[in-house]
Amino acid sequence: MQIEPDEIRSYQQDSFFNQNTKKPNEVNPFTIFLSVLAAILFAWFIRATYIEWQLSQVLEVFNQEIHLVNEQSQRNIERIRQQSIAMQEAANEHQRQAEAAAYQHKLALHQQELVKQAEKEAEIEARSNKVDAWLAFYKPSKACESENKNIINCGNEYARAKNKFETQWEATH
Repeated sequence: MQIEPDEIRSYQQDSFFNQNTKKPNEVNPFTIFLSVLAAILFAWFIRATYIEWQLSQVLEVFNQEIHLVNEQSQRNIERIRQQSIAMQEAANEHQRQAEAAAYQHKLALHQQELVKQAEKEAEIEARSNKVDAWLAFYKPSKACESENKNIINCGNEYARAKNKFETQWEATH
């Protein structure tokens, strides 16, 4: 039995176009390859979906943490700003108090100078009054006013008058 070349060609063409007409025990490697590839792609898709879900969960938690950190930072910035304002106000108050103290010190020194000046003026006035009172009190005798005066008698007269004046002055002032 000999097969003709046309029959071989016809069989090859039929087998190429009719691949579904396989024998039940025959395994097609291309089908296995496609099945494995589909399974791998399906597993990869599921894994990618799971990773995407995990990433979205992590990003959500991360965003919440960032939000909390931002809020805490804003509170810290506000607290620091308020502390800075309070410190500036305290420094201004301290400077104002220092300036007031310096002014009070200068004022006290000026008052002391005025008091000293007034005391000096009062002392000068008192001395001037005493000299005026002395000049009004002591009138040399006519013998002591002349050119032929006895210096010893006139000196004694002056000393007695001076002692009497000092005693009266101390008693009245």
